[in-house]
Amino acid sequence: MKATLLLIEDSDTDIKLMKQALTQLKFEGEIRPASDPQAAREALQTRPYPDLVLLNWRLEGRELLEEFRQDSELATTPILVLTTQCSPDALALAYSLGANACLHKPVDYETLLLLVKALLDFWFGSATRLPRA
Repeated sequence: MKATLLLIEDSDTDIKLMKQALTQLKFEGEIRPASDPQAAREALQTRPYPDLVLLNWRLEGRELLEEFRQDSELATTPILVLTTQCSPDALALAYSLGANACLHKPVDYETLLLLVKALLDFWFGSATRLPRA
């Protein structure tokens, strides 16, 4: 199985760097970028649904996370929140709303890859066929 990843990020530079890092680190699958909340909502109209969502918390992260968890088709999709707000309260809020993991920005790309692999492996078995770092 090749994974479909929805990357909700407003920085074109971060989108480009994350796509390059995942490609260089042998991520196999489709990466769908969405640069704003509306584009994210529109991307979710495209099938297949993503196997994993990377969500920039600053882009209506709370609202999008709540919407995703209320949608029966997305309720169990793993969501990795990317945030510059790493206070205990901010992290607690993200986890209470259904985030599966949080990663501090700027992103360490090796850590990003390890989290993507761990989340996909947990939900789908060895879906990504990524080599161990």
